[in-house]
Amino acid sequence: MKYDATAAQIFTEVFAEAARSARNLESSLRRGRSQGWLPVAEDASPEAFDEDTKDHLDAFRARFCDLQDALGRKVFRSLLFLEQEAASEATMLDVINAMEKRGLISGFERWSEVREVRNALSHDYPKQSVDRVTALNRALELAPELLDALQRTRHYVENRIGLELPKRQPPS
Repeated sequence: MKYDATAAQIFTEVFAEAARSARNLESSLRRGRSQGWLPVAEDASPEAFDEDTKDHLDAFRARFCDLQDALGRKVFRSLLFLEQEAASEATMLDVINAMEKRGLISGFERWSEVREVRNALSHDYPKQSVDRVTALNRALELAPELLDALQRTRHYVENRIGLELPKRQPPS
């Protein structure tokens, strides 16, 4: 497929940003599981965590949100632009439906769930510590969905569009 050089450059840049977010999320997942702060005990009170655990959980939370944002707001829209579709006029629903048709996400409902968890993690309300624990554990379950969407996007762009992306860096 022939593509516009400017669109390809934009896509490559936002994809690289998402790939960095994915590496950071993978690092949090690996360390969280090995050091025992993921998953979070359902009866845990975040206020009672030591500072290191709070920092680790906050990093995991931010990294999950960063990757979801990078995919949903940047990578998927720039893919539509790369394929010369009207990305600027597309609603988020249009974008998600387009990604589902391409097989880049497992479905609209699942992506909506990822977005809901992202929203829950982005808003820290003091009265909802139990909800925060639930959201963190749900993000742990959904993180592979985000990582898979990024890899599916890589495969799609390289094989269907013919744009070669920088090789994947191992997690640090």
